[in-house]
Amino acid sequence: MANNLTKGNIVHQLIALSAPLLIGSILQQLYNAADTIIVERFAGSTAFSAVGVAGTVMNLFIFLVSGGCTGISIVMASLFGGDDLDALRRESFMATVFGLCFAVLLGGVSILLINPFLHLIETPDLLMPDARTYLVIVFAGIPATFLYNLCAASLRAVGNTSRATMFLVVAVVLNVLLDLLFLGVLKLGVAGAALATVISQLTAALLCVLYIAKRQSFLIFRRQDMKIDKNLLGRTARFSAVSAMNSSSLYIGKLLVQGAVNHVSLDAISGFTAGSRIEALTNSFGVCGGEALSVFIAQNLGAKQGERARRGFGRGMLLLMGTGVILSLLMYIPARPLVKIFISSDTAQAVNEGVAYVRDIAIFYVVCFADCALLGWNRGSGELDIFMIGTIGQVVLRVAFSWILAPKLGLAGVAFATGIGWICLSVFKIIMYFVRKKTEPF
Repeated sequence: MANNLTKGNIVHQLIALSAPLLIGSILQQLYNAADTIIVERFAGSTAFSAVGVAGTVMNLFIFLVSGGCTGISIVMASLFGGDDLDALRRESFMATVFGLCFAVLLGGVSILLINPFLHLIETPDLLMPDARTYLVIVFAGIPATFLYNLCAASLRAVGNTSRATMFLVVAVVLNVLLDLLFLGVLKLGVAGAALATVISQLTAALLCVLYIAKRQSFLIFRRQDMKIDKNLLGRTARFSAVSAMNSSSLYIGKLLVQGAVNHVSLDAISGFTAGSRIEALTNSFGVCGGEALSVFIAQNLGAKQGERARRGFGRGMLLLMGTGVILSLLMYIPARPLVKIFISSDTAQAVNEGVAYVRDIAIFYVVCFADCALLGWNRGSGELDIFMIGTIGQVVLRVAFSWILAPKLGLAGVAFATGIGWICLSVFKIIMYFVRKKTEPF
């Protein structure tokens, strides 16, 4: 069911919108978590490290797709808030046609770039074959990834975040079962883990398409909607490109940080892989809160309710910062047992590296979640320049300080580098928010 966010209790709406997004994001993380845990148990530590390195490269391209779809959702939310359903269906047509073409092209290009990227981050020779095998299969499935993300973005734009999550539950269960079959029974190694992920993602996409066709048919374009709206296409291209560049630039930074980690040791790689899984799950709370806030703001600005949009931003900021405090404690105190979920207890040095990373980065999560709220405002209000400048600056700082500190402090240095980037980014965005509040009518 569609949900109009231009009236009603703001806090309740933000929580109701965020909760399914959070569940969905955690389920997405479970794809990779299931792969890495089962790979480590059935294929060994070398394959585990290879999947960790491959995951860094994979996320660069996968988040390029999901970031572009997030941009589409903001345009759709604005059209839905303004009750322009004809334009919404034209947007659906153009996003589907141009998006699928882009996804096919991206899949082919990404396969060609596997070796250069693995060499760029100085992947150890021991890990190259498994990392390459995993990436070829996952990149071939990018069109399925796009289709699911587009459907989920469309539903998110109209305030329906629960149904796509339900389909992900099915996909995650299927993913785990296929992992156990392909790795534990058929002994396919990392290729089996990659196949399980792609098949599960395709299942979620098909279920989502069927639901929209039957229950949210106002999103389905008709014959008369199958035309190019140049103004709408240009707006969509700007939002999608900036959002995709934001997501991909963060993972370009992660790639370069991975390069710094790869210079430390194989234990550091394993520790960073485990720590990154924990960090990704924690980040889901902030990212999903920011995405919900973006949709709320876009719908209200589309309906010309600027004051309500600002109230939503303020309350969203408080909710996210409070969540950041709680999650910092939940990461810091049980860091060792959390890391051991992903690493066998007999690899003590890898566990120690992972624990140091998780505990040090947990210190900065209040700032991280404040930035997620600011990101929600920038994206939802269309402040694309602030969106990009802040992101690029944060990536540059994170990468530079990682290469400086990692040789001296190990993974703790990587954590401090990330925290420095978050602090600088948040300060910049807060300043720009108050500067522009004086000049923007909403």
